[in-house]
Amino acid sequence: MTKIHGFTLAELAEKDFNSKPSDELKEQFIERTNRHIALVNKYAAKLGLSYPNHDASKLSVLLDGYAFFSKPEEERNEEENMILDIATYIHVTQAPHHPEYWTSTDLSGFTRKNFTPNGIVDATEMPEDALTEMLMDWASMSEEFGNSPFEWFNKVNGTRWLFTSEQQKFILDTLEKIWE
Repeated sequence: MTKIHGFTLAELAEKDFNSKPSDELKEQFIERTNRHIALVNKYAAKLGLSYPNHDASKLSVLLDGYAFFSKPEEERNEEENMILDIATYIHVTQAPHHPEYWTSTDLSGFTRKNFTPNGIVDATEMPEDALTEMLMDWASMSEEFGNSPFEWFNKVNGTRWLFTSEQQKFILDTLEKIWE
């Protein structure tokens, strides 16, 4: 049974947290996420695709957790970091465009600083439609951070996520099509 910060998801659902995000933090996160979704769809349009519901859970049921993303890391307290870790875990394990959705790898101990506490995440069951949305996400994040999705792929391939050789080829071919 997966445990996050030592709690099962059922225990976390019952936990009463003291930290609550301000409306300002929520608004900042909503703006940031809407920009991100627009960028995802900018890249998706290059393939004739659209992802209007990309990261929708971050703007609804997970908003109170993700709002802490808008607060500078050095200003977050331990509980706020825990809440952000929990929201991130729920998102990546419930959104098909994340390899964690497709894995049977034990994710106990998952945090935003350690997505792979028990070794590399097996993403070999991830289908091409989910890989495609993931790549739009990577391109969006690369534009936001001023780097390249190829750099990200080289960093995570075989260290954070395990992809088949066919998936690796698909990833590189798709990135070639969408990245300037």
